[in-house]
Amino acid sequence: MQEQNHLSQNIMRRMLLFVGIGIGLLIIANESKAQKSVSMYGKVTTVSGDKYTGAIRWGTDNSQKAEVFWVELFNGTKTSNDFLRFLTKSEVQELSGKEEGDSWLNLDLGVLSIWEDKFSRTQHEFKSRFGDIKSIEPLRRDRAKVTLKNGAVLEIAGGNSEDLGGSIGVLDFELGEVKLSWGRIDKVEFMAAPKGYKETFGEPIYGIVNAGRKGTFKGSGDPEYIRWEDIKNITFN
Repeated sequence: MQEQNHLSQNIMRRMLLFVGIGIGLLIIANESKAQKSVSMYGKVTTVSGDKYTGAIRWGTDNSQKAEVFWVELFNGTKTSNDFLRFLTKSEVQELSGKEEGDSWLNLDLGVLSIWEDKFSRTQHEFKSRFGDIKSIEPLRRDRAKVTLKNGAVLEIAGGNSEDLGGSIGVLDFELGEVKLSWGRIDKVEFMAAPKGYKETFGEPIYGIVNAGRKGTFKGSGDPEYIRWEDIKNITFN
């Protein structure tokens, strides 16, 4: 009797193992299919409350520099420095190369506090793939509130970047292509495209690059995605 119970338990464990493996394979397969959609997609809400949903082209003022794929980068500058606040007075002095007086940050070192944000004068570059961004909300001409998918919220300034202050295009499923200036945009929410959605601003270039002595280069995708001359990465270019 005890031997039969033991045998039944082994059979049950194996069945649960096979079910778990099957579920895992289904999850991996679904994620792989989702990753095949390389074009940006989302919903844009204007300051007047209008909503447009579809494929997104970021920066329609110059079509050759427009960004349309999840892997492309949103660039800007952080408006605050979140790291210097954790330095002690002596560490800030060491960075500045001075033992006394004002630092290179032009701050009064005598009143520094790790609880006060007195470090916004230093600039940190910001780069994020569009695929890692949950939403972008314009604040003014050259600033935006950027919410990442991990929950982090940052205020980003344009600086030398063309990603802030320009216009964007949306391939709305009802109205076709809609061009929106920066000042009309209240919020851009990025999301996965519905299953079967095929409207895009162009298809990416795929292939493998043979660099001679330096070897052969290819991406992790199947097929591989190529960015040509930094700005030409879609078939109609």
